[in-house]
Amino acid sequence: MSSEKIIQKIQCTMRRLSVGINIWAAVAGASIAILVALSAIMRYTIHSPFLWSDEVAGFLYFMFSFAALPLAFVEKKHIAIQLLFERIPKPARNYVNLCNYLFALVYLSVFTKVAWEHCLVTYKLHSISINAHLLIFPWQVVMPIFLGFFVLLVFIELIQVVQTVSKKGKEEVHK
Repeated sequence: MSSEKIIQKIQCTMRRLSVGINIWAAVAGASIAILVALSAIMRYTIHSPFLWSDEVAGFLYFMFSFAALPLAFVEKKHIAIQLLFERIPKPARNYVNLCNYLFALVYLSVFTKVAWEHCLVTYKLHSISINAHLLIFPWQVVMPIFLGFFVLLVFIELIQVVQTVSKKGKEEVHK
């Protein structure tokens, strides 16, 4: 089996995992809407809102944000500055992509490491939220987990760009 086939199978698996993670994001987003609506109803009908709703909505938004990242990346629906990219000569675009993915890989790896260290601190301190009295660690741990998955996705894309650049380099040498 060629390396291209292996990369394609890995990409297919990662896409399926991204869709599964995105279901978590959808559930978190729907839960935020329901929670905020219920809290508003409680506030204006009984004059007693849920004291914990803001914290839980914040935790859900946190989870929603990081769970939605992988699928946005896989489907190329993330922010891109096409106006500048399209002005780059076609032969150089692969090298620009290579630099982009290298930068993203380094940045996300450092961010994931720092996020994990922060999670460990909240775990060791048994940090809890003020109103809801929920442990913070289970909510925070989604960030480094989903970021780690995102790092894998970027790494796979980087491998694919390296293969493309090396193929084009071999084709130019043989001309």
